[in-house]
Amino acid sequence: MSSSEKTVLTKPTLTEAQVVELAERLYGLKVSSVQPMPSYDDQNFHILVSENQAIRDHGHSYVLKVMNTADSEDADLIEAQTRAMMFLCEKGFPAPTPIPTIDGKIMSLETIEQENECRRHMIRLLTYLPGTPFVNLTLDDRTFYKMGRTFAQMDKALHEEFRHPSTKSLHREGFRWNLSNFHLLEKYLPEMKEGETRSIVKQVLEQFKEKEFQHPNMKSLQRPDFLWKLSNIHLLDKYLYTLGEGGNRQIVEQIIQQFQEVILPNLCRFHQSLNHGDFSHTNILVQPVHTSADRSDLTELQQQLDISGLLDFSDMNYGYYVFDVAISIMYLMLGSNDPVSAGGHVLSGFESVIPLLPEERNAMFLLVLCRFSQSLVLGRYNALLYPENAEYLLSTGRAGWKCLRQLWSLGQEAVGKIWFETASPTAFDADPVSV
Repeated sequence: MSSSEKTVLTKPTLTEAQVVELAERLYGLKVSSVQPMPSYDDQNFHILVSENQAIRDHGHSYVLKVMNTADSEDADLIEAQTRAMMFLCEKGFPAPTPIPTIDGKIMSLETIEQENECRRHMIRLLTYLPGTPFVNLTLDDRTFYKMGRTFAQMDKALHEEFRHPSTKSLHREGFRWNLSNFHLLEKYLPEMKEGETRSIVKQVLEQFKEKEFQHPNMKSLQRPDFLWKLSNIHLLDKYLYTLGEGGNRQIVEQIIQQFQEVILPNLCRFHQSLNHGDFSHTNILVQPVHTSADRSDLTELQQQLDISGLLDFSDMNYGYYVFDVAISIMYLMLGSNDPVSAGGHVLSGFESVIPLLPEERNAMFLLVLCRFSQSLVLGRYNALLYPENAEYLLSTGRAGWKCLRQLWSLGQEAVGKIWFETASPTAFDADPVSV
């Protein structure tokens, strides 16, 4: 789910025939099947291609992603998100990666006729990842822990190795003594004599280039006015009318006020990071640890699960580690028979990789409430705009309001006691958890 304050956002409405045409013209693929997939304000299609065509070896199943009109105008943002996906895949995380167009581009801005007008949409073809969205399952404590740990590993990799120019004047791209410019030594290698020393330096250079990623479009991920950025909870004010008058609106209004009074002044104390921003129940795919398991048997699926897909990087933005863990707790609560306890297991997994500061722990309860508020309010607003997609847009609301009211009623002290007692070292900490 993605939004913009700068350009009017229009969700794409491509037909299956237009999807087939784009796949053939941009990627040289002969499509044999098109299946629409759920989406918030973009459009996704699962496509199968004919097996007998002479094409590059990419497999035969893909996702064609059509971005909304607002985000399509920000090419730097979409490229930064896509490069992050590619980086994570190289690091072993189950992230989708783009298939290049016939002319080698990872995305293509296309003018497409829809509803008697022409609109511009950014098109990407992504690898299709197997698995079942956890929204369709009831997860156990071990899986919650594993998810929290994986999210932290991913955030850590993005923060420590997915480089970006933080301050333009001090970035000094050509400065030889900037350690991030270690690769510039390559042009001086001919000055060294052949031998063991030169061989070692060359190997170190190769390892550096493999591990270090810098991209010039990272600045676009700051996104100061992005509606779904957790620190922008105050932007919900203008959408509260969708809740009418009553208890739900009063709770959300108090949450917004508490964020501004309690958390906003302390954000400078939190650990900054690059956030995925949407570890939701529809963006996490799982599959059995044992591939021989019967995938049609949901009971078997619930026994031992691995994360097989981390989807939808369109909400990616600069924030804080604690934001991503709060967002994940909020959505994972919806997949539990004991929502409050589930948060503690997610937190335990996350902190096994990234221990939180006392200030971040103290903010966790309110941040989870903030994400509930964002999801529930903006879901209601977008359902009014796109009633044909209301079932998907309001999917969080079915259990979300109940969870929010439960947390609000219990209060921070009681919920925090459950979460942080659960997050203390557990038997799961000894388990090897692969990326």
